[in-house]
Amino acid sequence: AYTRAFHPAGLPAPVTTWADGTHHTRLLTPSGDRRVCRLHLSTLPNTDRLLLIEDVHTYHLDPVTQLPTRDALLGDAAQTHGVTTLAALRLPTLRDHRQHLGDAPVDRALRHIARDLEQAAQRWSASAYHVGPHEFVLLSPHPLTPAGLAPLLRRAAQHLSVLGRQPDVCTGLADAPHDGRTPADL
Repeated sequence: AYTRAFHPAGLPAPVTTWADGTHHTRLLTPSGDRRVCRLHLSTLPNTDRLLLIEDVHTYHLDPVTQLPTRDALLGDAAQTHGVTTLAALRLPTLRDHRQHLGDAPVDRALRHIARDLEQAAQRWSASAYHVGPHEFVLLSPHPLTPAGLAPLLRRAAQHLSVLGRQPDVCTGLADAPHDGRTPADL
């Protein structure tokens, strides 16, 4: 059953050493998707280990953008080691636009931005997240630069300009271990 749903090599190697209890991790599917899963580990009286895998990916998705949420980001950051770049994109507040235009056009703009982020993340072997009403994050195993993010920011500005807004997308880059010992520190 495991190999039908997940890649055979997708189970983290140290899982057998994890303590009994519940853990969250990402598991790779045969199609290359990384799904958020809850692992329930327990030791039987004869010392055999039992592992139950529960796919909880949909619980960690933002309902509008369908990108993983802050909880998924925190889980991924805690399990990422080595050099990593965290890129934060903050959009201007869109509350007034929701009041004047309604939810549909604002949600459509957010979905377009999310789609662009997800496509860029796939090219960079990174992950994209929607962590707040106006915040997105990219977590990359490779260094990202302002120049590399510039086309993405221009596209986000184009999507916001459709709402009649002069876009002002703020960004920030942080690297582990340069700006923090681990991605979780960032």
